[in-house]
Amino acid sequence: MSVFLDANIPTYLVGADHPHRDRARDILDQLILDETRLVTDAEVYQELLRRYAAIERLDAIEPACNALDELVDDVFSIRREDIDAAIPLVLGGAGAPTLYTLPRCAPTG
Repeated sequence: MSVFLDANIPTYLVGADHPHRDRARDILDQLILDETRLVTDAEVYQELLRRYAAIERLDAIEPACNALDELVDDVFSIRREDIDAAIPLVLGGAGAPTLYTLPRCAPTG
């Protein structure tokens, strides 16, 4: 099983105090203890850059990206075929921001 980490996770870990920080740490600790494969994609890094630049917290960019680097086993690129696979899902009513990664996380073979 793989678990996709979005930008909220490193934000909770390195950002200002947040009500979800302790819960995020607890869940991550359990996933790591269970040796769960943690993944993300290039869009998450881009979102961290945009978010911290927008709120003028440039000092948080490297810690957030480094935290994500430490956690994940794989970083997916965003390919056109991922977008093509996500289009019918979105048109069918699904709407997660990182929906195009779902086909990449699905078991293969």
